[in-house]
Amino acid sequence: MLGFARKEGIKIDGIAFSQGPGLGPCLRTVATAARALSLRFSLPLIGVNHCVAHIEVGKWQSGARDPAVIYVSGANSQVLALRQGRYRIFGETLDISVGNAIDKFARSVGLPHPGGPKVEELARGAKEYIPLPYTVKGMDLSFSGLATAATEATKKYDLADVCYSLQETAFAMLVEVT
Repeated sequence: MLGFARKEGIKIDGIAFSQGPGLGPCLRTVATAARALSLRFSLPLIGVNHCVAHIEVGKWQSGARDPAVIYVSGANSQVLALRQGRYRIFGETLDISVGNAIDKFARSVGLPHPGGPKVEELARGAKEYIPLPYTVKGMDLSFSGLATAATEATKKYDLADVCYSLQETAFAMLVEVT
């Protein structure tokens, strides 16, 4: 990329890298590579929040100004809003993210990775909703108990019904906090 930028006459002002949130080994690897590039090309090193970077790209593409957003990924779930030039977290998961919960459930019942698409596919064949733990505290969420309860529910209920109930419960929780 740097070679392309130089060839095209594009001026690079700095080297940005994700400093979190995320998985430690991945963050350390990218930080090391970014630091090496920064030193090699005498450019400032700029650590950015991974979630905020995704939100900023969405703002840039959509033209939205000062949005309140729910950021949901495999590793993070947060309710954020821009206030006084900084993103503030108004709510987040207290344990694991919704994506992590769905993947954890999928692994526990032998579904392939990534689990989300297979859970969604199975959910389409559901015939009934099974009540599962719904944990919302203010604007904070908890998905760990939901994933565990869904795994346990597969011992008594049809897998498609459990997949449907897991999705419906998790997404209802996300809708409530937004």
